[in-house]
Amino acid sequence: MQVLPDGIRSSPGYGATISAHEADLADTCTVVLTMRNRSELVTRVAGVSSLLAGTIITTGMVLYALAGADLETAVNSGDMAAYFAAAVENHLLVVTLFLWMIASLLIVAAATALAVYTRSLAGWLGTASATVGAAVALPTYLTMLALINVAAPNGSREVAEVIGWAASRGDWTATVLLLSVTPMLLSMSGAWHPQVQRWLVALGATAALSGLTAVAALFGIVPSPTGYAVLLAGPLWLFAAGAVTLRASAPAAP
Repeated sequence: MQVLPDGIRSSPGYGATISAHEADLADTCTVVLTMRNRSELVTRVAGVSSLLAGTIITTGMVLYALAGADLETAVNSGDMAAYFAAAVENHLLVVTLFLWMIASLLIVAAATALAVYTRSLAGWLGTASATVGAAVALPTYLTMLALINVAAPNGSREVAEVIGWAASRGDWTATVLLLSVTPMLLSMSGAWHPQVQRWLVALGATAALSGLTAVAALFGIVPSPTGYAVLLAGPLWLFAAGAVTLRASAPAAP
């Protein structure tokens, strides 16, 4: 071990120099800890938002099935009268639409947090995709609520068929953006350990393929039921990404 000569240790500037270095080191540690705490906060926001979004979307799908009023089926079959009969005072349907509006905002929050954390092009593109998806979803679900609460009680079928067609397509557009394009882009943002990144990219690619299938189903290129694959792959990605993000953001044990 190197020992400083007594002359140096006793010099007037020695103590001041050591104190200055200690102050600089303390400031550096404070900055590092602050940045680490902010990173943990951002990743926790991303993880919690993803898990909540996946849970709410899945719950909404269950409630929608129990509600027994499917707008797309009514639009495709031209039987708006049956839809009105099922939609009037259907509280499950109203709750479902409100849940999906909340879920779309949570996906935007998760995407934004990941983009802030990674500062990557893919992360910001994922945020843009989620934002556009939410911007489509909110007015679409409000339109559906108008059909339920205004058009259905009045029996205005002619106008409702046109509005219903637009709302149904808007619903699928938002779904593809939020549950297909956004997961694929965020998977490539580099937010996770390389090993985790690989299988999240694979899952994101599955969601993207499912989204393409949904678009093809809208145009009649593939059978309509195959488009619903995105409703499985998208929430599954949200659950997986949320779980691994929260685990990565957890503080290490002392």
